[in-house]
Amino acid sequence: MPKTKNTPAISTNDLADRITSISTDLHAAKADIALLQRLKDAEINAKRLARELKDTQQDLATALANEHDAKQKAAFANIRKMAITPSAPVGDANPGLLKMTFAVTYETLSYDYSTRQNVWKAASAFGINYLQAAELAYLTEAKPEIIPQRIMDLAPGKPAEAVSRYIQAVSRGYLAS
Repeated sequence: MPKTKNTPAISTNDLADRITSISTDLHAAKADIALLQRLKDAEINAKRLARELKDTQQDLATALANEHDAKQKAAFANIRKMAITPSAPVGDANPGLLKMTFAVTYETLSYDYSTRQNVWKAASAFGINYLQAAELAYLTEAKPEIIPQRIMDLAPGKPAEAVSRYIQAVSRGYLAS
């Protein structure tokens, strides 16, 4: 800007300070414009984000269920031909549930070092309460129909809960209703 007769002399320091002040105000104004634009779009963005969150949560639930099913299939692939044989004390025509035993037989896929192959081998448990976690899961989830009715009566329609109640009762020596 050329100096005229009417313009008072301004120092370079004052001009530099004025430029800094205007730059700061311009930066704040641009930030306000961006905020205003974001606020104008906020309702639309909130609805879009809510839909995306719901869809992603459903995708996660599906992925977790698929992962659980795959792990369960892998675990259950090593067990087959499970059967339960109830027996009562000799001479007791109507024994209570705690007096009965429920022997479990099944086959497991095991590595045979002599043949260097996986082969099916017979396995058994003296009672349901002696089964390992994988075998219990197989019983309650893959083969609930072989659970004796007297045990299922502890929690009708809920095989895992019925077996759990039975095992707790056996370990405590009584059956809770």
